Amino acid sequence: ARCLRREQPAPHPGVRRTLTPVDYGPACWGFLHAFGVSFDAVRWQHAVQQVVSLLSPRNPHNNGSGCSVCHAHFQEFVAAHPPERVQSAEQAAVWTWLAHDTANAHASKARRPSYDAAAWQHGWVRLGEGEFDTIRRTLRA
Repeated sequence: ARCLRREQPAPHPGVRRTLTPVDYGPACWGFLHAFGVSFDAVRWQHAVQQVVSLLSPRNPHNNGSGCSVCHAHFQEFVAAHPPERVQSAEQAAVWTWLAHDTANAHASKARRPSYDAAAWQHGWVRLGEGEFDTIRRTLRA
């Protein structure tokens, strides 16, 4: 299933519409991608939980604007790739790349550029041959 909140009707004049994951998704990805440059284990755990919370349609702090499909899919990814296993900037970069690529595939969007291209784009450390796969395997539950 795809995100159920892709299209919203135009709000009435003078009424602010509720933001959805389509609106704040880029900010969430940018936030998580930053951990591939500067990693802090405590802030990492908190950041992942904040994204889970933002996606939740039952969160009063986002006015119920989360998407149950996106929330369930991200929780599924987090269960398969526990964020607690991430212990370095390189691992955070791989985890985030995998999460973002999986989310794009789930939403029927174009796949992410290769990890190497994303590393260049986000300022992540480039990984040697086989390092990406080694890290990916250590991050799986």
